[in-house]
Amino acid sequence: MPHSSDTDRESRRVSRVGKVIDLQGYLAAERALDLLLQTDPSDALYPQRLEQASRSGASMLAVVTRRLDAYHPDDLDALGRVAAAYASRDEAIAHLTRTAHDRRGPDARRLGAMLVLEYCLSVPPSDDFLATLRDPTTALAMSFLGATRGATRSPLLQNYTQALLTQPSELLYSLFRRLVAIEGDIPVEVARLLALHPDAELSREIVDALVGQGSKAAIQCLAVLEPSLSPDAGRTANRALHKLRLSGYNPRLLNAPTGSCRALLSPIDGGGNRLLVLLAPGPDSESTAMLEMYLSDAEGLLEASAYLMCGQDAVPSAADLGHVHQYLPKGWVPGAPRDVEDSDRDSPATTFTMLEAPYLYGLNLLREAVRQNWLSVAPLPLEYCLLNHLFWIHSDGLQDVMFDPDEGDEEIIQHLVPREADLLMNSIFDNWYLASASAREVAEEISMLSGGPPKELTDDNWRLLLPALIRLAHDEFGSEVRDHYAARLRRMSEWLRLSGQYHDAAYAASAARTMLKSPPETNLLVLRLVQRGILVALGRLASEGGGARVKKRRTGAGKGA
Repeated sequence: MPHSSDTDRESRRVSRVGKVIDLQGYLAAERALDLLLQTDPSDALYPQRLEQASRSGASMLAVVTRRLDAYHPDDLDALGRVAAAYASRDEAIAHLTRTAHDRRGPDARRLGAMLVLEYCLSVPPSDDFLATLRDPTTALAMSFLGATRGATRSPLLQNYTQALLTQPSELLYSLFRRLVAIEGDIPVEVARLLALHPDAELSREIVDALVGQGSKAAIQCLAVLEPSLSPDAGRTANRALHKLRLSGYNPRLLNAPTGSCRALLSPIDGGGNRLLVLLAPGPDSESTAMLEMYLSDAEGLLEASAYLMCGQDAVPSAADLGHVHQYLPKGWVPGAPRDVEDSDRDSPATTFTMLEAPYLYGLNLLREAVRQNWLSVAPLPLEYCLLNHLFWIHSDGLQDVMFDPDEGDEEIIQHLVPREADLLMNSIFDNWYLASASAREVAEEISMLSGGPPKELTDDNWRLLLPALIRLAHDEFGSEVRDHYAARLRRMSEWLRLSGQYHDAAYAASAARTMLKSPPETNLLVLRLVQRGILVALGRLASEGGGARVKKRRTGAGKGA
């Protein structure tokens, strides 16, 4: 009996010691996680602190669980990184799965666990997960609001927000109505996002709701949204704002650009694409907001990467308007693989020549690109939708931005026409050439010439190829293509003038007119673009060993060209 009593006492003592040890481990895990949360992911110490946090033992999973909150998800990205780096992946998944399916837990925590499981550990939720929540609609609505507010700083929340935006429009509007009922007023963060949704009916309903509320926050939201809205919703917003102005509405809705508002603009490449970078004051006094955007004259705003920075270290220092910078983009570059790691995307090899341009001029180009998105039915990028208001709020005076190149008199125009092709000697036009299957076919023909292919545009044997050049110019430069090139040349005339290259600006403006007036087969600039396209195709054939392959195919099987 005494022995048994002694054994019990020892067992209780060990149990108490175990609890003390567990408490100590829990506190150590909390300290490690707090230190990680205080460290910016770009800090050199972040990987080390993530490793320390993820190796803090089983107590770390308990600490992570208590911090999960999909309604205030500021820390979810870091918590997900810790769970993904945890020593036992299976143990982390099992722990978070129990949390997600524990019906006794709050909806916010369960949704937080689900987000980490799905977007950090690639474990999708069960089909009936939402039905097990106490109040699924409210939970989703609050989670949507929290994700929208934090998505600019968290890839996890961006993925979640994007997933929510792909849900049926009826669900999105139901979530919006629930948020309005909870908050009392329209939450402008969600309204800004849903008003740019591709579903025209949903967009109109959100705009109508903002008009109906009539508060200063709602009206200012309309003013900031108006340049990015679909044509139908934009007209509704414009009418509402016009009526307010006529009624004597006094509060100022938009600000003039500040000294820290900047636009950096690349030339247009041969495919009609360019890079636009905008900078403006961030949501607090210490931060700067930046948008990197790839614009296409055919599709509109293709890609956008948004950043909130302390200072402007990631961009060239501010300079006088017209100054030309060399710039290495932070985000994904068109043409690069999309499946590379984010760390690789942050260091693309492509360096862009960027003009320090007037801020409102950059906004005007952006407005035109967004309009093209609605015409081409291309959804606006999520990061643009999340952060664009920080830039459009500084758009007062945009309606006055005009750029009318000096047309010159007829005598000057006639003098410029013969020199228009010289425009391509400017290095910013190096990537202007005809890129088509027909150009490659002609290059394959040329690769079989006994004298070898021409190496330069001035080689004499181009004369022998003049019929092929004329045929390509006629076939490839139809009216629609010439319209595109004329628009590009007009924009390039503006870029050249802003950068102080007045002679080439005049050539570009003249070439834009000639592109529409003269037959393509007699247009010297068009013929030079065709020549370049053939040279590029020849270079690619040579790098692929194409010449030998083409000859073998055509001599061995007896097939025609």
